[in-house]
Parts: sequence; structure tokens; C-alpha cells
Amino acid sequence: MMKMSLGQFQFQNKINTPAGIAMTIFGIVLGMIVILPILLLLLLAGLVAMIVLIILAIYAKICRIFQTGTGRDSTGRKNVRVRNQARDQS
Repeated sequence: MMKMSLGQFQFQNKINTPAGIAMTIFGIVLGMIVILPILLLLLLAGLVAMIVLIILAIYAKICRIFQTGTGRDSTGRKNVRVRNQARDQS
């Protein structure tokens, strides 16, 4: 069996060379071109979802306002079913 020393694998730091600097800048620019539109789309989707939910909440509140006047019996209680007296006797 061969023994491998810990220092056998070394990663070279190529950032100090002009090619390394160019590759780093290219990677940053490419990352901005790819990642930034995705983040903007996620932000836009979140804003659209928030606006839709606000509109639906306002619609539900308006519907609830118009429905509060209905469904009351003679004593003013809401959502109380009143049986027909003809059914009780049979």
C-alpha cells in the first residue's frame, strides 16, 4: 500500500494572476446575470401574491358586511333555524 502525505494535494491560488482575476470578475458578473433575475422574479411573485391576498381579504370583508344583516330570527339572534310548527305536531 502507498501512503499519501497530507500535503500531496494542494489547491493553487490562481486569483493573483491576471487570468485568475479575470476569471473571478467573469464569475461575479455571470453570477449577477444569472442569480439577480431569479431573485427579482421571486420578489415579484411575492408581491403579486401579497396583492392578490389583500384583494381577496377585502372582498371577503365586504361580503361579510353585506351578510351580517341577514340570518337573524325575531329576537335578533344570528344563524338560528326556526322550525315550522306543522312539522312539530306530526
